[in-house]
Amino acid sequence: MGKERNEKKTGLTQKEIKRHKRFMRNMKKLLVRFIMKKFAFDFDQIDNSEEPCLILANHNTDYDPIFMGIALKEHAYFVASEHVTHKGILSKLLMYWFHPIIHQKGKAGLKTAIEIIKTLQAGYSVVLFPEGNRSFDGVTEDIGMASAKLAKKTKAPVITVRFEGGYLTQPRWGNGVRRGKLYVRFVHKYSLEEMTKMSDEEFYAALKKDLHEDADERRKIDPVEYRGKRPAFGLERVIYRCPYCGKFKTMVSSDNHIKCRSCERELVWDDTGYLMGYDGSIFTVRNLCTEQREKLKRKIENDPVKELFRDQVIVEKYNDKHEVEKSEKGEIVVYGDHVELGDKKIYSDDLLDLAIVGKNKLVVFRKTDQAHFEIKGEELFNALVYRDLYRANEEGK
Repeated sequence: MGKERNEKKTGLTQKEIKRHKRFMRNMKKLLVRFIMKKFAFDFDQIDNSEEPCLILANHNTDYDPIFMGIALKEHAYFVASEHVTHKGILSKLLMYWFHPIIHQKGKAGLKTAIEIIKTLQAGYSVVLFPEGNRSFDGVTEDIGMASAKLAKKTKAPVITVRFEGGYLTQPRWGNGVRRGKLYVRFVHKYSLEEMTKMSDEEFYAALKKDLHEDADERRKIDPVEYRGKRPAFGLERVIYRCPYCGKFKTMVSSDNHIKCRSCERELVWDDTGYLMGYDGSIFTVRNLCTEQREKLKRKIENDPVKELFRDQVIVEKYNDKHEVEKSEKGEIVVYGDHVELGDKKIYSDDLLDLAIVGKNKLVVFRKTDQAHFEIKGEELFNALVYRDLYRANEEGK
């Protein structure tokens, strides 16, 4: 009866579940020494052996599921973005060996929540990265009240885990990895009794505190050098405004520096994560991001109909089966209160959500028909400015 019940809840056979557990176990044996050496990686063991747990963690590298898998004492199923299903044969292998719970960005997440609860009820732990996205500036993004409510609703113990050093190990805007120091830290295990005594707001605040990581603050506590090839390359994916002349979309990165095409001033990358200005000024990606968001918001408030910049892009429309239905090249012309794509004007009111996948792919959901579009630019396309523009317009309503 137990086996039948588990199969019914998860939709998986016992044969498939055994395969997933065996693969995870063998992967840990084969990779643990290599991973620890390559990433200067260490961890607290996360004990989920006594009962199925919901494990929540912050998210900073593409390899976080592997790091978590090594740290976990027992097998668990991971929640992943539906974009992992767009990778051809790799996606098929991923589904065969891991069978992640798929969540579609921009959607309410009811189906995902049901799958998480079913998996826990069937007796298997689940790992969720509630930010849903890696950080661009090294600070943990908002995990959302919905995550706290879901965690309580599962009625399973909740374990919180914090990744430290992940941002500088693999900056979201960069290419490749840097070797410095990476630690997976157990923070707290919440029993059902403990969660019941807390209001949703109190539990949400506790989770935010547990998962919060700030690369700038971590560097002050423990200054570590993260060494890699071409460490500044890709910075224009995150920095879209020159801190000296104030021009937008003029930054160009090279091996160890980023330079403005307009004023020709440059910032040099330091392996501890600082950016050194030509005049002795010291910046971090975080404070540059904060400043550019504020300047962008002020700029569109002062003149919402003025053109800001243009980008050459490819726009793909996806159907309900997550297949590309239509693909076309075009130019996006960006204004303070809308963007123009061909003869179409798109305002923030038209959008259900706008998110970023990977380094710089925009995922857009339209309100009227919930159509799903993906927008790709050139290799160093900056998608962050579009998200900041969308959020600034949403806040200004």
